[in-house]
Amino acid sequence: MRVKAGIIIVVLSTFIALFSLLLASLVVVVGIALIYPEAVLLLYENIFGFPPLEVRVKRGYYVIGSGKKRRVTAIIRVLDVQHGLYDLNPIQFWGQSKFILEGLVIDPDAYYDIVFSKREYFIRVSIEESNPKQALIRLSSIVNNLLRHLKSYGIKARYLENVSISLEFVKTNPKWSIFSSLAILAVSLIKIGLKSLYSLILGLALLSMLFIIYLDYQRVKTCLSLKKEILVLSNNESFYTSPGYSELLNRARWLNSLVNSTDAVFILRLKPVEQSIADNLDLQAYRAYELGTALDKLSLLARSERIYRASERRWKRREQIYSIQLLILCDGREAKRIERSLNQLGLRINKPLIKMRYLDTII
Repeated sequence: MRVKAGIIIVVLSTFIALFSLLLASLVVVVGIALIYPEAVLLLYENIFGFPPLEVRVKRGYYVIGSGKKRRVTAIIRVLDVQHGLYDLNPIQFWGQSKFILEGLVIDPDAYYDIVFSKREYFIRVSIEESNPKQALIRLSSIVNNLLRHLKSYGIKARYLENVSISLEFVKTNPKWSIFSSLAILAVSLIKIGLKSLYSLILGLALLSMLFIIYLDYQRVKTCLSLKKEILVLSNNESFYTSPGYSELLNRARWLNSLVNSTDAVFILRLKPVEQSIADNLDLQAYRAYELGTALDKLSLLARSERIYRASERRWKRREQIYSIQLLILCDGREAKRIERSLNQLGLRINKPLIKMRYLDTII
């Protein structure tokens, strides 16, 4: 929302410049301030690609990053399951899924990724911790509990040591032609800016962005790119529905068929939401209903009903609410088919403008 507002303000400033350069200068400063961090990332990604992350193996776990907080990751491979989707009736499927998932996500501060890659299934658990030793102890405990939990439901799994999930990063060369063209544009704007404050602000902003990304590239001196397209979940409309048990099973079978019919990599990140956020659903539903009734607005009443449906599942079925992030790596020819298929389930999928923001989910 902030980025969209910034883009609109910057575009609006160009029209204001036709009437008042001083006012346009003030407006464009606000717009640039709103989009500056995202603009830097976008320029870096389109010129230098993805920056490499430092990955080390310690006691069989992956230690990613080198800053104050490092991410420690463990990978569990699912080898076999006792019951398939066609072995259970709808209520059994719902109950098994609910209890397996609730026992899977046990540490509120950890990240749980369910990865479907080339007909293989993995569970990836990550912890961000300033003390790597403490993180290794916590992660070891989580992995042992997970393996015991999965075994109790007839799921055979194994912890993988020193094995990563290959996502086909390839080295690439910097696009110096784009960098040079933008640098020439920035210098030209600054020269014009000696007579116009508006052009000076635009030129300095662009030049500072180029300077930042150049320094960052000089630090790593490596460019990476992905062979595959990236799709992300932008909106989960299914959250506001209340499907029956049979419908849930049919959706699961349909989704399983989609995942197994493609070479795409699906990464689903789960994290339980805080209790205060879950409780806020009820308040949102009541406020929308009261406002809709007072203003006689059908749209607000419909919104209230949708939010209430989501909240009702928490009370009637005792379902846990999770914050999810779905990321899909696929070939360009498969992207449209996957997007259309998931849209039918209420999962709105699109291509992100800045892919770098999802780098920590990919690795």
